[in-house]
Amino acid sequence: MYKNLFIKIIKAKWIFKRPKNKKILIYDYQAFVKGTHKILFKNQKKFDFFYTRFEQINFYVLIVAVVNYGFKNLSISYRKTYLKFVKPKIVFTSLDHDPMFFALKIIYPNAKYISDQHGFSKVPGKNWKSSFFFRCQNIAKKLGRKKLEADACFVFNNFEKIWMSKIIDSKFYPYGNTVNNNSLNKNNFNNNKILFISTYKDKRLKVEKKLFNVIYNFSKKNKMQLGLLSRHDESFEKYYRKFYNKTNWKYIPRNKSQKVMNEYSIILSTESTLGFEALSKKKKCIFFLTPYAKKIFNWRFKNEGFFWTCNFTILNIEKVIKRVLAIKTQNWSQKSNFLRNEMLRYDKFNKKKKKVIANMLKIPNV
Repeated sequence: MYKNLFIKIIKAKWIFKRPKNKKILIYDYQAFVKGTHKILFKNQKKFDFFYTRFEQINFYVLIVAVVNYGFKNLSISYRKTYLKFVKPKIVFTSLDHDPMFFALKIIYPNAKYISDQHGFSKVPGKNWKSSFFFRCQNIAKKLGRKKLEADACFVFNNFEKIWMSKIIDSKFYPYGNTVNNNSLNKNNFNNNKILFISTYKDKRLKVEKKLFNVIYNFSKKNKMQLGLLSRHDESFEKYYRKFYNKTNWKYIPRNKSQKVMNEYSIILSTESTLGFEALSKKKKCIFFLTPYAKKIFNWRFKNEGFFWTCNFTILNIEKVIKRVLAIKTQNWSQKSNFLRNEMLRYDKFNKKKKKVIANMLKIPNV
């Protein structure tokens, strides 16, 4: 553990200048890479970034933190000192699985703190070894509080709102996924295309390959065009084709996901948030639920439904696909409405989220 930390510190870029005042601070540079701040703060230009993964370390801030607070809890005192120098009005993150973000309001209360849920990754319960829930509890205890804090938490649904409110004191807004909200939906229910969203994760590769083979044979038998949406870029195509060992399917890199999903009549998913993003826009979707998928999605419904299943037999997989393909558009909207609202809301162009932020900044728009 300490060896890895030492290596990260050695490799980090060291900054020796005092941080400048900025109106908005993006917490975790990877949140900046995700790009959601460009959607929610479109008209704002003055950003600073707090690096949480040792990409950069500010030497000036580090020295001041040590002088003022000593070496005990240096991770917390470094953050506090950085915030004091930057004096942001808003601290924002789209990587809301880091409990330390929700400690910031306690150590520096002079800013507004906004988190934006990016994916289904925070799972409550002792059976999850890196549980977000219990890490929050431990940090809150260290800070002498019962809960961590924020000013606004944008979450996918009401379930997230309910369980997160047990550990975080904040206002919660179930307004869906920012990137998904920002893209328009074009339903093509009548075309002959089927899309499989791949997670390509080591422990579930055998299950995914078996499932893909069934879908491939179904699409071939029914003369449908099959696309595979990768979780990687163009450079990984050869690995996917080697693993799935099939021809006559289209490889689609992940960075084209929002655009491409509009081109398919039905979308099949196992563990990807993208499946529920498509469902939120009333796309025809089928969810093949592995035990892991049920865990990360906090699945609280029955195992078998009209457009989801835990039964991976060839006969059942084909039956579910045929059933969803056959349903009419109006009936599909009614049939999927309950799960759509339960799993991922849709806030067109993030109008509701932007209004919340504008009220915090006290400006007409963001």
